[in-house]
Amino acid sequence: MKRVTLYIFAILCAVACSRHSEHWAALNRAEEIIAERPDSALNILQAIEHEELSGREERAKHALLLSMASDKGYIDERGISLIGEAKEYYADSDCARYEFLSLYYYGRVLYNRGEYTDAIVVYTQAESLLKEINDDYLAGLLYTQFGEIYRIFYDYNKSLESFELACNHYSSAGLEYHKAHALHDIGVAY
Repeated sequence: MKRVTLYIFAILCAVACSRHSEHWAALNRAEEIIAERPDSALNILQAIEHEELSGREERAKHALLLSMASDKGYIDERGISLIGEAKEYYADSDCARYEFLSLYYYGRVLYNRGEYTDAIVVYTQAESLLKEINDDYLAGLLYTQFGEIYRIFYDYNKSLESFELACNHYSSAGLEYHKAHALHDIGVAY
C-alpha cells in the first residue's frame, strides 16, 4: 500500500510540475522555421488559442512568435496588447535575446501605429542589449528601423548614420541581400 501511495504521489508531482501545455512543441517548431518559412510558422501559431496556453512563459513566447511571424510575413500588426504581454514577461527574464526581440517587435508595432517617438524609445532600450546578444543580423534590423524613423523626421544625418551601421552589421553577418537594401537606403539618405 505504501508503495502504491508513493507511486501515485510521484505521478501527481510529475503532472503538477509540468510547466508546459501540449502546445509547447508546436511553439518550438514555429520558432525553428520562422526565419525561413514565416507563413508556415504563422499557420502553426494561429492554430493555437492563446487562452489554452499554460503559464506566462508559454503565453509570452506565443505572443512574441506571433508578432515575429506576422512581421516577417509583411503583416503590419497594430495591436499592442499581445506583444506587450511578451515585452512585460521578457523584461523580467534572464534571456537577453528574447528581451531584445520583444522590444524590437514592440517597437515595430509602435512604428506601424505611427507612434514613432515611442518606437525610438523602445528601440533605444533594445540597442542596449546588442552587446549581450552579439547578433549582427538583429543589429542590422534594429539600425534599419532607426534609419527609417529618422528619415520620417527628416533627420537625414542620423538616418544615414543608422543605415551605415545597418549595412556594416549585415556585411558582418554575410547577408548580401540585406546589405544591398541598406546601401539603397544610404543612397536615398544622401
